[in-house]
Amino acid sequence: MPAQLHRVAAAVAAEGLTLVKAIPRSATQLGLELRRPDGGLLAGQWFADRDEARAVHAQTVRAAPAAGVQLLPGGTLLQPGGADRKLPGLPGLAAAEGANLVAHRPEQRAVVRLSPAQAPTTYVKLVRPRRLARTVTGARLTVAGVATPAVQAVDERAGRVTFAELRGRTLYDLLGDPTSTDADLTTVSSAVGGAIRHLHTSTVAAPLPSHDAAAEVDVARRWIHLATEHQVLGQRAAELHRLLDQAAERLAAARPATALLHRDLHDKQLLLDGTDVGLLDFDLAAFGDPALDVANLLTHLQLRSHQGRCSNDRARTCATAVLQGYGHVPGDWQRRLEAYRTTARVRLVCVYAFRPAHSAAKLLHIPTEPVAS
Repeated sequence: MPAQLHRVAAAVAAEGLTLVKAIPRSATQLGLELRRPDGGLLAGQWFADRDEARAVHAQTVRAAPAAGVQLLPGGTLLQPGGADRKLPGLPGLAAAEGANLVAHRPEQRAVVRLSPAQAPTTYVKLVRPRRLARTVTGARLTVAGVATPAVQAVDERAGRVTFAELRGRTLYDLLGDPTSTDADLTTVSSAVGGAIRHLHTSTVAAPLPSHDAAAEVDVARRWIHLATEHQVLGQRAAELHRLLDQAAERLAAARPATALLHRDLHDKQLLLDGTDVGLLDFDLAAFGDPALDVANLLTHLQLRSHQGRCSNDRARTCATAVLQGYGHVPGDWQRRLEAYRTTARVRLVCVYAFRPAHSAAKLLHIPTEPVAS
């Protein structure tokens, strides 16, 4: 583990916590996801500048004085109970009856599951108020043949969106379920492919941004830059840049049709209720090349096999069924798909370099397996 991540991991371990992942924001700041011994979530941040750490600590304590916010030696800030200076409504929501803090990215967003007695379960997403419009736009997208969580309420002042619960199990869960047969997985994966095709052929009038190939390559390059600054890549940065250059060259010659994209499509975003497919989290929805979404999902399936979530054969079975369910695409589809799988692999290598218990580095050295479409 790189020296800085090791120091952060050691500091939180002294408090009985485990560093799950770090999320780089700049060369001098990390968001942190930590786990308590009981498995509960606790968010934090690390600051290279100790004066900044002290200032953010003081402001976070004022925002949530009863939460037990701590500043550890070395600039690591612990934010239990949803304490957050920029999401001031989060601590109260996280303490409500039947509440469970599902996700908390400090000063950016959080998700709380509410399961009060004698009432339906709902999910509340909190973002900074200035980001709410984008979140609501994505949340209100409707796609024929794809279930999405129904919006129940929007609180613009608090930056809150309340969603009804969407039933189902994630594709990620099904991949790792030993009681699920390959035939079962093939059936649901084919349904997933069909649902993604419905997404990509939907017509929507929402004011979404465009996200072309150059933008996707830039996202991956930014991850390389951040990972290099935090010294988590070792000697791999040059190889990653070389792979991106090759992908960018292939994509520059492509002329894809523009489609509605999810832009963060992976196995944890897909819910299966029988063969009914649900899709979560449209915060990054945009218009762009549909090959990007499919490639991102296929790359995550390959990653799961390297993480030991499932066998290589099982991941390949799922990927093949997804593409068969998606259907034939004429033109240079395969070329674009392979290029976007490369950009996804590069990005995931960087993302997982900040997660001590996991690694995506093997993805670099394993060829993108061709899957029949």
